[in-house]
Amino acid sequence: FANNRIEKLSVSYNKLNSISRDLFLSLKNSLEHLEVEHNKLFHLPDSLAQVARLRHLSLAYNQLEESPPLPGRIQTLSLAGNFLTTIPSALQTLEPGSIRYLDLSYNRISNLLPNEFLDWSTSLGTLNLRGNRIAQIYKNVFPANMPVKEINLSFNDLYHVDPQSFSNLSSSLHVLESSSTLFSGYFPFDTEEGLENLSWLSFDNNDFHILKLSKIASFSYLKYLNLDYNRIVDISINDDCQNVSL
Repeated sequence: FANNRIEKLSVSYNKLNSISRDLFLSLKNSLEHLEVEHNKLFHLPDSLAQVARLRHLSLAYNQLEESPPLPGRIQTLSLAGNFLTTIPSALQTLEPGSIRYLDLSYNRISNLLPNEFLDWSTSLGTLNLRGNRIAQIYKNVFPANMPVKEINLSFNDLYHVDPQSFSNLSSSLHVLESSSTLFSGYFPFDTEEGLENLSWLSFDNNDFHILKLSKIASFSYLKYLNLDYNRIVDISINDDCQNVSL
C-alpha cells in the first residue's frame, strides 16, 4: 500500500486475526473510512492512532477485549459484538467535538460510571449499548455537555434507573429504547427530569403491570410509545390510583 491514495478500505467477513503495524502507517495520510467487521481480531497495532484522516471506523464482531488506540478525530465508531467489559478508555484521547456516533452493542459491559463520559462526548448524538450486561444506571451518568439524541439500552439486565439518571439530557434526548430488559412494576418509572422532550419511547418485552396515564401526559412531544409484551393489567388514570382494569 506504499504511496497509495486509498480513502476507504473494507476487509469485512474474512479470517484476519492480526493486522500489520506498517499497513496503518502506509495509509496514515489518506484513509478516511475503515471497516474490518466479522473477523477474528483480538488486537490492533498502536499505529492505528496515527491514521490522522480516519473519520469512520468499524471493528464490529471481532474478539477485542479493549479498544485499540484511536485517531483523535473519529466521528463514527463501532466496536459492537466484541468482548469489552467497560466503556473503552481509548475514548478519552479523542478530541472534544469529534465523535458523533458510538456503537458498543453486544459486548459485556456491566457498569456505566459518571466519570466515563467526559470531554470526548461533547458532540455525541447516538449511543448504542444494546445487548450488554448493564443492570443499573446511576445518578448523573450522562453529563450536561453531552448532546445525545438517542440512547439504546435494550437487551440488558437493566432493572433500576436512578430518578436523576437522565436529568442532564432535558434539551437533547429524543429517543430512548429499553426493550427486553428487567423492568417491572408501573410505567413510566420515576424520573425527575430529562425525558420530557422524548418523541420515541420503547419499553416492550418488560414486566410492567400498571400503566400510569397521568405520568405519560408529561411527555408532551411523544409520538411513538411501544409497551408490547408486558404484563399490564391496570391503567391508572391519575396519581390517586383510580384504575381501569383490562
